[in-house]
Amino acid sequence: MQQFDGIEYGRSAAVVAGLAAQLRAVSRSLAVTIMVLAALVLVGRLAADQALPSFVEAVTFSTTSAWLFLLSSLALRLEDAGGGTLRRYGYLCALGALAGAGMCMGALAGYGLADAAQTGLGLEDGSFMSPQAGVAFVLLAVSLLILDWETRSGVRPAQYAALGVGTIGLVTVVGYLNSVPSVYQPTAFHPISIHEAIALILLAAAVLAARPERGILRLLISDTAGGFLARSTPAVVILVPMAAGWFALKGLRLQWYGEGAAISLLVFGTMVFFSILILRIARTLDKADQRHAAAEELLRLRARQRAAVAELSQRALAGADSLSLARESVLLVMDALRVTAGEFLGIDGDEGPLVVQVGMGPEFSGGADQSPLAARVMVSGQPLVIDDLPAEMQVQEPRLETLGMMSAALIPVLSATQMYGVLAAYATEPRSFTEDDIHLLQTVAAILAAARDRALAEDAVRLSEQKFAGLFRSSPDAIAVVRVADRRVLEVNDGFEQMTGYAREEVLGSSINDLNLWNEPLAIVGDTETNPSALNMELPFTVRSGDVR
Repeated sequence: MQQFDGIEYGRSAAVVAGLAAQLRAVSRSLAVTIMVLAALVLVGRLAADQALPSFVEAVTFSTTSAWLFLLSSLALRLEDAGGGTLRRYGYLCALGALAGAGMCMGALAGYGLADAAQTGLGLEDGSFMSPQAGVAFVLLAVSLLILDWETRSGVRPAQYAALGVGTIGLVTVVGYLNSVPSVYQPTAFHPISIHEAIALILLAAAVLAARPERGILRLLISDTAGGFLARSTPAVVILVPMAAGWFALKGLRLQWYGEGAAISLLVFGTMVFFSILILRIARTLDKADQRHAAAEELLRLRARQRAAVAELSQRALAGADSLSLARESVLLVMDALRVTAGEFLGIDGDEGPLVVQVGMGPEFSGGADQSPLAARVMVSGQPLVIDDLPAEMQVQEPRLETLGMMSAALIPVLSATQMYGVLAAYATEPRSFTEDDIHLLQTVAAILAAARDRALAEDAVRLSEQKFAGLFRSSPDAIAVVRVADRRVLEVNDGFEQMTGYAREEVLGSSINDLNLWNEPLAIVGDTETNPSALNMELPFTVRSGDVR
């Protein structure tokens, strides 16, 4: 999996880097916290001397729920440890929690509610729990047993079971918040305490966060619009309506207003809240869309730049003349970087400096050494980037000030052995040239330098060939160029024609063996096996008239 700009990319959707690890750490912390809390409650309850009376009085866990919390949190921690043996122990703890919750619910199922009210069934000390508490612990134990089970469609049933546990705990908290005992204390049953309800919510969250890369939690860590909504809205969507309902109900009980006013205020507050939430989400998504559109436009721009650079390279390989190639390079830079003007300033040559300007107004006749900025680049041999030209005090360029240029980027056009000039891009508004912009300028400059190197090399070869041809033609000696492989004559000079009497057209392509010029033609071209070369050998030869010379 690769990472870029804080986002990991793999075969599936991109996820926010590090968020999955943070969720797993939160899951482990919650499991350990609840495990320690339940253990301390049990120690305080079981100790003969009541070693922790104040703590037990503060934390309203029943003995049964404390045991179930201890087994469930221990099971989650062991299953998350990674080792095979520890994971099996975790499954055993989850089975113990399931058996304990099932026994409590089974005991209640053997009695009617009336019998339970008459006999108590030990409810006064919390030995038996309410049906919703039993369902919550059964779902919790089941979610731990199937924590890593996933269907073919990618669904993790354990996460939905954990959501059921969290829902029961949240309903209980709302009942306590609004002082509605019927929500958390069914008739004749021991109620779920506020601490137990909060512990159920936290333990359900720990189960959900234990495997964040799979199931519905995958959406939470994804770097998409859905992932943003999943991360930003649940907390406020749950807490704000709870607070609004509490305020409305509290005012109604204090007789600040009637039932109709309470409902109206609750509806109005909910409308305002969700309107603000939708506006915030819309702004965030709009910014995300703008960034996405800008990224796509940048990709298209880079693709056009690569295509333009490839076309310029082909033109350079095809042998385009220097002036045309320099102009095409300047136009490419202006289009790719979206700048106001550009120029190529060459150094002085035999025919004067090569100067190409686009968008610069009156032509500048001087070469690179006549421009202060270009001269600075030529001396350093390094790119020069100026984001704010008027503030640049080291080097002044009056012609650029006259044209209103605010930013500039200049790149030396040089090969390994020679400096050819400077390629420049100018903008009439302040802007920052990025590393990609500088890389593009350097690429175009390298193409110009390579094309100039090639042109100079071709000129040198052509001049050498002309000199050789002149010497070959004007030599008074007879000179013949013979191919060793088949001993055929490739070229002869005027001296050969005069000395042998053969015309040039008669001997070209003929074998020296057929011409009978030399008695030992093999010695003339050398025996490739025994005598690969022959030098300063004097041999008689027969001219066309038959005379031997």
